[in-house]
Amino acid sequence: MVNDKGIPQGSTVELHWGVYRSSPHLWQHPPAVVPEGSTKDERSGAMRSSMAPSADGRQHSITLSVPAELAPLTLGCVLRVTPPPGADGGARPHFITPLRGRHFSALIGCSPGSAAQPGPLLLPPPPAQNGAAAPAAGQARAHGSRAVVDTAPGAAAARHRPVSFAVRCRGAERVCLVLLRPQEDGEWGMVELALDPVLNRSGELWHTAVEGLHSLEGLCYGWRLEGDVSWESGSRIQPYQLLLDPCCPSLRYFPAGPAAEGSPLPLPTVELPDGRQVAALSSLDGLAADAAWQAAAARGGAPGGQPQFVPGPDHALEELRVMEVDVRTFARGREVQHPGTYLGVAERAAHIRAVGANAVVVTPCYATAKGIGLLSRAAVHLMAADPTLACDGSTSVAAAAEFRSMVSQLHEAGIEVYLMLELTFTAEGTDTQPNTLSLRGLDYGSYYRSNGVLNCGDPSMRQYLLHVLHHWAGEGVDGFCFINAENLVQDREGTVLDAPPLADAICHDPLLSRLKLIALASDDSLLPRGGARGFPHWGVWQQRNTAFGADLMAFLAEGTPGLLTTMAGRLTGSAAIFDADWEAGLPGNLAIGRRPAFAMNSITVLGRQSLAELAAEAAEVAAAANAADAALGLGTIAGAPPSAATISKSLLALAVLSLGVPIIPQDTVADLAAAHFVGVLMRLRSRLAELLLPPRFDSPRDIRWHSAVDPLVEPIWDAELAAEAVAAGHRSTNYLAFSVHGMDGQAVYVGINPHPHAVPVFLPTPPLGRVWERVVDTSLPPPEDALLQGGQPIRSTNYQINPKAVLVLQAAVLETSGL
Repeated sequence: MVNDKGIPQGSTVELHWGVYRSSPHLWQHPPAVVPEGSTKDERSGAMRSSMAPSADGRQHSITLSVPAELAPLTLGCVLRVTPPPGADGGARPHFITPLRGRHFSALIGCSPGSAAQPGPLLLPPPPAQNGAAAPAAGQARAHGSRAVVDTAPGAAAARHRPVSFAVRCRGAERVCLVLLRPQEDGEWGMVELALDPVLNRSGELWHTAVEGLHSLEGLCYGWRLEGDVSWESGSRIQPYQLLLDPCCPSLRYFPAGPAAEGSPLPLPTVELPDGRQVAALSSLDGLAADAAWQAAAARGGAPGGQPQFVPGPDHALEELRVMEVDVRTFARGREVQHPGTYLGVAERAAHIRAVGANAVVVTPCYATAKGIGLLSRAAVHLMAADPTLACDGSTSVAAAAEFRSMVSQLHEAGIEVYLMLELTFTAEGTDTQPNTLSLRGLDYGSYYRSNGVLNCGDPSMRQYLLHVLHHWAGEGVDGFCFINAENLVQDREGTVLDAPPLADAICHDPLLSRLKLIALASDDSLLPRGGARGFPHWGVWQQRNTAFGADLMAFLAEGTPGLLTTMAGRLTGSAAIFDADWEAGLPGNLAIGRRPAFAMNSITVLGRQSLAELAAEAAEVAAAANAADAALGLGTIAGAPPSAATISKSLLALAVLSLGVPIIPQDTVADLAAAHFVGVLMRLRSRLAELLLPPRFDSPRDIRWHSAVDPLVEPIWDAELAAEAVAAGHRSTNYLAFSVHGMDGQAVYVGINPHPHAVPVFLPTPPLGRVWERVVDTSLPPPEDALLQGGQPIRSTNYQINPKAVLVLQAAVLETSGL
């Protein structure tokens, strides 16, 4: 209906119209919709239908009846006004068009939808009118004449709730929502709906809502974009490529082959870590599960078979002992009934507890494929649980349910769960080897840098990643570990920032700030100020202390001289990085201090070079040095070269017993002897915490440093003086030891021999009425290498520490016979 404003009295008004789904340029005119007396304009392709004037001639109207089975679709139209003969000014026929767009649009069987958030969203059911059920869209037939929307009329159809779809993209001239339903015979039902740039767009967010969808379960969808395909535009638009919805956590895999090839449009395909080729689509299975839960809740019940969610134990940082696990490889063994799955990890909770860990960092649990990244895997979808890690293996909904079950079972065992995220390369590849799946095709210029790395400095990417983190927080994880965290500190153009907005937003987010946030940079020099103060932290972020592992390897494994001062700092919490520093003119987020427990100490990262490989290389170097000593006539001093097992255990002992939180990769405790050794170390850590692990850097404690030749003399800290001592024939200048004395005669002694030869050490006098008791000597075979109870008393004033070994003594009460 139109009024007569701007229309001369007595004018003839025609509606030039057509309906369409996939293309606004291809207007259709179903016979059931065309009013009598209409004619087609062959030049424009529009149907011309006269609009009837009202009795007073001030309004014109027309009624188009669209059968429900034709929806969803869009009605496009313009008005043609023909003034009456003799009208003022000799007016000529003209068209009335909108201020924006080529034509007016009206959505049928769909609505503008919600711009509140990207991704799919269940909307409230439409209200009933006059006591009758609200009208619903009917069957839509397209490729293969397969139904993807509801065929049931009346009250049955009214039970279906509209589904809103929204996606953010920039640079697209046209956005289409493609709904697909795979059939058992290999055919696909498909409906493609072009979104109107006026009704279905809010800024960079395109959105629509479809009514009457038939059975959300099994219904898939994707987005298709049209626009400038030149790379100079900053986009990577491929008009005939279906794109995954990056904000839909439900993903469905289809075996690559005839079934996927039968799709009317090319499907995104990836190569999984196990080598299989699959096609992927976003699905509404998750919304179907949500609707079932909501319906059950409305009836006062809940669907059966769903495990009750168990909240995390919420350990204090000082209590944490962390193990790093990979779902695919850790969930193995005789006790595992579901190998290589989330449930399999939960079935190994007893092993996690046995090695003394009360938290796990799990490698990425979102969907991954073969690619550039940790363990040669790259993200397919950051929000979708990996279907290949579930028993079902095809849908993210089943995977998400099993992931939540794993988290709950680990929580029940007192184990926190931190999810690892790698925000660098994805399975979409680079410009040299592209594989467009989602973000690349939607808005390459915002989501990626020119080298194919995710652009965490872009505001759009920042908003998306916060959405991703909120999703996984809702799945019950207790924290996140960000791999290659240096990518989070760069702005859109790659400049390193002291206060990067993404890191700031994460640690001050009301939900995320309550979780453990761990940054792991692969190159500390790419952090602000060259990494001298670590990751920008605001006093909130924890950090994998990569300097700890690097310096420990240089000192103990490689025997590099001149590192005693550095090593003393690493053993006592790396205060230069984590303690407050308000004197250097730093911004507040870098100057503010963190407690020692914010430092997370590890030698290696799971998926990179293993501890066993590092120890084997160090053993070869030590053997060569030992042989060189023998050639110089120092065979008596040299002795037998250290074994790789000794070096590996020494590195582990220092990682566990140093100030900070230890992180142990799963491969270091793969065999029974190593698991027993680490388990004893973890329990010794707890027992000696009062001496070894002060809660703050300024906490008072009696710590004393010792040389090998005289326990009352500190080591030679100055590198030049130490070099002079070596030249003078001293063979123990690199030896480092300290003791900590507490109340009531408590004391612990830790000695480290980085030399390739044994070093005789003079021990400090134990507290009065006590005797030193050996609890750890990493050069001894198991189980003598680590003793939790009944340590070996040391009644001599000296002890020979074998090459590359670590010695730990505790003060025990001196027992006198006959009393």
